[in-house]
Amino acid sequence: AGGLILTSPDGLSWTRRESGTESELCDVIFDGNSFVVVGESRTVLYSQDGTAWNAVPPLSSLKSSMNFNKVIYANGLYVAVGEYGAIMTSPDAANWTDRISHTTGNLGDVAYGNGTFVAVGHPDGAVVTSPDGVTWTNQVSGSDSYLSGLVFANNMFVATGSGGAVLTSTNGVDWTNQVSNSSATFSCIAYGDGL
Repeated sequence: AGGLILTSPDGLSWTRRESGTESELCDVIFDGNSFVVVGESRTVLYSQDGTAWNAVPPLSSLKSSMNFNKVIYANGLYVAVGEYGAIMTSPDAANWTDRISHTTGNLGDVAYGNGTFVAVGHPDGAVVTSPDGVTWTNQVSGSDSYLSGLVFANNMFVATGSGGAVLTSTNGVDWTNQVSNSSATFSCIAYGDGL
């Protein structure tokens, strides 16, 4: 069901919450103070307790059919990325500003590390970077894959995508294609416990 939000205190018993939207929801984060959810049709929701949700009015500068794919909180800033190169930022989860990404592609993921925000997507291994979340620059990844996963770990950005793509970079600007020995699509990536 569109707009579905469930919460649980223990992972066993779940309660449905009223989100106020019928849009499909794609990602959720918690920054220690607030939950933020993003989804289709420019949807952004926020909540301090996970039970009562507030909708952010869609920015008129964004296409009405545009979907947000990912959101992060880093360096005191919320950053959401999505289709048509959409990037929005907010200092407080309630007030958002549209940023110019310099790409019209579909941005599938975003991460922060080494003082740099990085977003990846497609076509042609799209990569954009920003030192502050405000000003963004196109980079050359050297890949033609649809990049859909991104993580910063061990002092390195690792991007994954279609055709078994795995790319690494320490600064988000200079990328190296790695050999995954797979042609599968790696939609997402995570790091933990040394792996």
